[in-house]
Amino acid sequence: MSPTVLITGASRGIGLAATEFILADGAKIIALQRTVTPALEALAAKYPGAVQIVKGDFTNAKDVSSAIALADSLDAVVLNAA
Repeated sequence: MSPTVLITGASRGIGLAATEFILADGAKIIALQRTVTPALEALAAKYPGAVQIVKGDFTNAKDVSSAIALADSLDAVVLNAA
């Protein structure tokens, strides 16, 4: 079974690079960020079924709960949003 990783701020920069690196290793990603960029959407297309994009803010408990609810369990969390 593939691990599931929640990454905040996955839409650009270090978060996007971490997302791509972790996807290439076979994990599933729940990406939580305020802005959905074309680069993040391209990664989701490159890895069909492995990326779930959640538009929201990690300082909002409801957004975080919505993201976490997408997985049966989480194996890791990358808190990258700044």
